[in-house]
Amino acid sequence: MIVEHIEVRAADHDAFVAAFGSVRAQLLEARGCKSIDVTRNGDLYRVRIVWRSAADRDLLEAALIEEGLAAFEQRAHSIDTPVDLEGEDVTHDALTLRSVFGHFPSGVFVVTAMGPRGPAAMIVTSFTSVSLKPTLVSFCAAHTSTTWPIIADAKSCCVNVLAAAQGDLVKQLSRKGDDRFEGVTWKPAPGGAPVLDGVVGFLDCTIAEARVAGDHDVVLLKVRAYETNPSVEPLLFHRSGYRVLAP
Repeated sequence: MIVEHIEVRAADHDAFVAAFGSVRAQLLEARGCKSIDVTRNGDLYRVRIVWRSAADRDLLEAALIEEGLAAFEQRAHSIDTPVDLEGEDVTHDALTLRSVFGHFPSGVFVVTAMGPRGPAAMIVTSFTSVSLKPTLVSFCAAHTSTTWPIIADAKSCCVNVLAAAQGDLVKQLSRKGDDRFEGVTWKPAPGGAPVLDGVVGFLDCTIAEARVAGDHDVVLLKVRAYETNPSVEPLLFHRSGYRVLAP
């Protein structure tokens, strides 16, 4: 038998496991590879490959795993490279561009939190799931929003997925003033943020990170609790209006 060791450093454990798992499966399909495993010490990973013979080792070598880990390292490097947001940009017509964005149908979400003066709410359509392990979601908040600073200070929030019959609730929670929640029924999520009655579902979250991206902040949330009601249809936003799914 021939035993070979390869060392690699990786800051993102979950991403490394995914990359390693793919390479491991390919190597074990090769008849010459007897076993492959990995040990971890902090951000240092030591991969151990056992070949059945020197001939098998010479035939396959470790090129496959080295290429796989190199691809992972390149991906991680590109993720860490900041985007130049201050460089030369094309001037766009804001109304036309908003119209183009409006052609993308999306769900309607209310991000809620408990502020110093009571419950706060912000309507968002730029919500998306990001990762399962760890469980991450995200939304975008405009710098002009007066509610986003309240939610950011709370460190904890709840993403409410609005139902088809809650179009009027959007209008109420969008208006200015401190009486947005007048007549609105809700219950606290495990983290304390409001869960609105009648929603399709909710995700109770903590704010993991917020990064400036042009005139918005991209907010990354870590999900700690969630619930859904599959029998309720969602509210949609498309071409500057609220829609519902066809029967």
